[in-house]
Amino acid sequence: MKASGTLGPLLQHALCIWLSLPLFVNGPFALITTAISAALGTHSLLKGNSRALTTIIAIIDSTGSAGAALLLF
Repeated sequence: MKASGTLGPLLQHALCIWLSLPLFVNGPFALITTAISAALGTHSLLKGNSRALTTIIAIIDSTGSAGAALLLF
């Protein structure tokens, strides 16, 4: 087997996919949580109650983080 300074094409493709996956996972997650937070911020039931709004946003954010952690296994 000859040592080479370049990666094989299969390894190059796998590396590109591996490095680009966070863009496709975190991008939609950030958009969804931002949209939900913005919608909840204007809801009449939560108007003036920043603690309730913060709690709901924390639950949404932690659910997404837990889902991302489970994807590793």
